[in-house]
Amino acid sequence: MLTNWIPRESLAALNDGFVVAIMLEAKDGESEALAKILRVMTELYVNEAAWAAHEATDHFKVAVKELLPRVTRRERVPFIPFLEG
Repeated sequence: MLTNWIPRESLAALNDGFVVAIMLEAKDGESEALAKILRVMTELYVNEAAWAAHEATDHFKVAVKELLPRVTRRERVPFIPFLEG
């Protein structure tokens, strides 16, 4: 299952949160560096305002600055998930 890395309690909370799904395509030789950056950025937001607040943090800005040179494509899709539990 694609969600087997998410703690069970976090997975259950997805129905009450806000998620931004981001598809990234790493440049040749950059996949491991990209994965390392993304491991610390995987988060669940309470709502869209919380996502916007996170985008304004230094932590987010630094991560994106490190991430962008390593990708050939980036697509962001914000959504409120619904999982049957």
